[in-house]
Amino acid sequence: MRQLTIFDILSDDTGQSSGGKRRKRRPLKEEYDECVAALKERFERHAEILAKGTTDPFYPDGVNANLVRNHIIYYRKRLEEICSRTFLALPEIYFRPVPELVDESYMAPGSRAAKLHKNFNS
Repeated sequence: MRQLTIFDILSDDTGQSSGGKRRKRRPLKEEYDECVAALKERFERHAEILAKGTTDPFYPDGVNANLVRNHIIYYRKRLEEICSRTFLALPEIYFRPVPELVDESYMAPGSRAAKLHKNFNS
């Protein structure tokens, strides 16, 4: 049995699909880069939801903000997993604090949905 090298780890192809067939996994460096980009985008989206709200007519902005918060937690955990298997350092964005939970009934002030909700309840 041969010993694994860092290159084997960075191009891991041992993943199994749900059907039991062998599938090729993306290189971990590629997944690392995607997680970093997604984490940056999710932080921006969370701030945007709190400031401007969403256009989702079925859920208050607080529900959507908490959903995006969960995405942030997922990408942070995934980066921890990748970095623990490789020699890659955790990115700077990883150390940004996770946003606090938002009240699920929160509506961003001035958002279209908040105005509709206010008019509906008047």
